[in-house]
Amino acid sequence: MFIKKLTATIISAVIMLSPMSVIADETVTPTNTSQQSFETMYGSQLMSFLNHQYYFEGEAIPVYESNFYFINAFLDLTQYAYYGYYPSTTQGFIDLSSAYTGDEYATFGDYYVAYAENIVESTYIICEKAEALGLTISDETNADIDAMIAQMGPDQTGMSVDDYLQLYYGPGMTEAAFRDTLSRYYLADVYSQKYCDEYEFSDDEKYVPNIRYALFYAPQGSDDATLQAQEAAANDLLASCTDIADLQTKANELYNAGTVYEANDILVPKGKMVPSFEEWAYGEGRTEGEMAVIKSDEYGYFVVGYLGLEEQSAEELEPIALEALSSGISEEIESGAYEFYTNDTYVPASAVGGDDSPAATLPSVTDPQATAASGETQPAANGVTNGANTIVIVLATLGGVAIVALVGVLIYSFVKANKSAKKEPKNTEEKITKEDEE
Repeated sequence: MFIKKLTATIISAVIMLSPMSVIADETVTPTNTSQQSFETMYGSQLMSFLNHQYYFEGEAIPVYESNFYFINAFLDLTQYAYYGYYPSTTQGFIDLSSAYTGDEYATFGDYYVAYAENIVESTYIICEKAEALGLTISDETNADIDAMIAQMGPDQTGMSVDDYLQLYYGPGMTEAAFRDTLSRYYLADVYSQKYCDEYEFSDDEKYVPNIRYALFYAPQGSDDATLQAQEAAANDLLASCTDIADLQTKANELYNAGTVYEANDILVPKGKMVPSFEEWAYGEGRTEGEMAVIKSDEYGYFVVGYLGLEEQSAEELEPIALEALSSGISEEIESGAYEFYTNDTYVPASAVGGDDSPAATLPSVTDPQATAASGETQPAANGVTNGANTIVIVLATLGGVAIVALVGVLIYSFVKANKSAKKEPKNTEEKITKEDEE
């Protein structure tokens, strides 16, 4: 019943196949572009952040390629803004002129540049590693790219392939340039998938505590009477259980009666649950069948039972391999192991609407339904109000998992650490995950 806690969150934060920047469709959906141009497609702030010349290991990165990643990063962050994590403009995009909410950057424009640069450099590092091993993309992937590009033609879009690409990615993005960009992207996927396939998991990574629990919900802000009643109910359940099998039976009965908020078994990888839950699961000398009542400041009282260690599935283990690869690449970036830079200067974004438009920046959205079980923000068909969310719809037809997840790992800390709004969980699959993972 429970989600794979980290995987979905990571995959939601990717560069090109991200649901942050595409809507859930596998074909190009024509949009009314008769009044649009590349200069107007993304509002008034983005243009000053494009067309910067970057270099990697002494070689110039094609501007069309860096633009590709910068545009997708902009749409990623715009979807976060749409759901209230970041400030947004009345044009429907992240407000790059707004003051940043942390100490690391002056404005969200500075944050956006760091976010996008991290994607570009990470992709180039991974591709260099792939080339060093003689890796190439397969004929099947090349055929998929051909099919993808064919979907951008007049029959689907009413435009030539080049016109379609240039509307969304700028004058430099021709069909040949797009093929080159995609080829490098999927080469990075080949390497990261190989890394995951060959990663050797330790026993500590493979085996994690399996915990049976019943939650008596009393979230932060509950009054004393509620807290006392829920604590008493949790203790009563524990006292009535002769063994851990009883906990399952009686917790389910109370759940059906509406007394228990959630009853389930869950694997507990380190770093993914609220502290009190994880601390109990990993407590020294924990024995199978042991039960207790624990308090979570975030969500209330849990009756918990220790079922022993259980091996995680391949799907649950893959993020561990990705995080290991991510950690290595992040260390290389931080140490300056690779030469990556631009000599161009970024001009700060101007406020949308100017002084005569006091409502130029929209308030944060507070709808709790905007956050999914995994804590990821969910795309909406009208998330980008001028139709730019159709930018790479066709890219949903192609792509592996590894690089998608990896780039998400590399940039996830930006998103996780610096949100401007907290969401209230809407279902129990979030209840015992850390708020940091929302």
